[in-house]
Amino acid sequence: AYIASIHLTGLRFCLLLHAKQSNDNEKVSVTRNLLSESLNVNEARTFTITGIDDDTVKENASFTSASPTLTGETPIGAVTYTLSGDDVSAFTIDPATGTVTSTVVFDFETLTSAATSNVYSLIITATDADQNSDTANFTVTVTDEIETATFTIDAITPTETQEGNSFTSGTPKLSGEAPIGVVIWSLSGTDSAEFTIDPATGVVSSLAALEFDETIGADNSYQLTITATDADQNNDSAELPLSVIDTDALFQISGIEANTDVPENTSFSATATATDTVRGTIVWSIKGVDSSTFTIAENSGVITSNATFDFENPTDNGSDNSYNITIVGTPIGSK
Repeated sequence: AYIASIHLTGLRFCLLLHAKQSNDNEKVSVTRNLLSESLNVNEARTFTITGIDDDTVKENASFTSASPTLTGETPIGAVTYTLSGDDVSAFTIDPATGTVTSTVVFDFETLTSAATSNVYSLIITATDADQNSDTANFTVTVTDEIETATFTIDAITPTETQEGNSFTSGTPKLSGEAPIGVVIWSLSGTDSAEFTIDPATGVVSSLAALEFDETIGADNSYQLTITATDADQNNDSAELPLSVIDTDALFQISGIEANTDVPENTSFSATATATDTVRGTIVWSIKGVDSSTFTIAENSGVITSNATFDFENPTDNGSDNSYNITIVGTPIGSK
């Protein structure tokens, strides 16, 4: 036989067992364990998580929260903290302290939260040894910081278009550091009212067909400036060179053969003329590798050699008695 004495105070107890027979120790141990298990019941506790509020973090930085505290009744045993919520994948939690830290560095211009915003939603849960628990919802909001980026608009090749045509530019390119966030393109300049720009691509288009007479600049060149601005107001500007060709100024030049032979010991003379009716006055000029050997009268188009030619002593660029020049006629004036 066995004598057992049990003293209960709340759910705390003391079990005294006295064995009269030493060979019955195993039975005593089993009895004791069964009694312990029958008296080990969960105890209810009510506590509340505090000290965790909606928080912010600057972009380009990691986040670490304050450690939560518990108010109310004392938890049973050790408290374990866990983390859940829509954006839990970007964070981790210390199960012993409840401190939440980010696993990524945030970028204000790159939206990676579940809501595709700069607000990350989390839920922290505190659970004690008897599964009493409390939860708290909180958010972490990423704030914008002004970042510097230096970039330039690549050089834009000057463009000529005939009057009567509409104009659409190419797509401008950026070089240098990566812009911050989205780049917005804008257009300015004396003649910008005649054009529009795609804010996303930077492509410039005329609002109507271009007319030689209606251009604002006296030289029929439009004054346009494109500007690229990123999310943090870093920017660069570039001129968009555009001029209109007078359709009436397109003409053929006559009076000079493309290939002309000149005897040595003589000079050369010819007169360039326009084969079509030209608006305004033509101003004549010459260019080419051997242009310094000749002179042209800018008003009359008369071209002459500056000296007589000597076959044995060529003065052309290739020293082969072949002189290469180009005659240029430029109309000046308008209708």
